[in-house]
Amino acid sequence: MTSVLTVHPKENLYLNSFCFGFRLNDKSIFLPDFLKHLLRSKSIRTQIVKAANGVTRFNVSKKVLAKVVLPIPPMQEQIRIATILDNFERLVNDISDGIPAEIEARRKQYEYYRNKLLTFKRTA
Repeated sequence: MTSVLTVHPKENLYLNSFCFGFRLNDKSIFLPDFLKHLLRSKSIRTQIVKAANGVTRFNVSKKVLAKVVLPIPPMQEQIRIATILDNFERLVNDISDGIPAEIEARRKQYEYYRNKLLTFKRTA
C-alpha cells in the first residue's frame, strides 16, 4: 500500500516498523498529486510486490525498494495526468458528483443508440 500526503497533516504522524517514509527534498521533480497516482499504478505496484517477502506480513527492504524505477515525466505532463486522474477519482468516489455524472453519461449513451437504431439504417 502507498500513500502520498498532499496536504500538511493537522496531527503528528507516526510510522511503525512496517512502514517507510520518504520526504521529497526537491519538489520540482514530482508533483505530489501525480506521485500518489503513479505509486498506485500497476507497473509500479508490480515492482514493489517483487521487492516484498513474507507470508502473513510482507516486508520490503530499503535496499530492494531503492531499485524501483519511477518514470519522471515533465512537470506539465504530471499536472495534466494528475488533473485527469483526480477528476476520475472524484467522480468514482464522490457519490454526489459521481452518480449524477454517470446517469447523464448513460442517458447520452441511450439517446445515441436509440437514435442510431431507430434510423433503421444498416451499418457494415
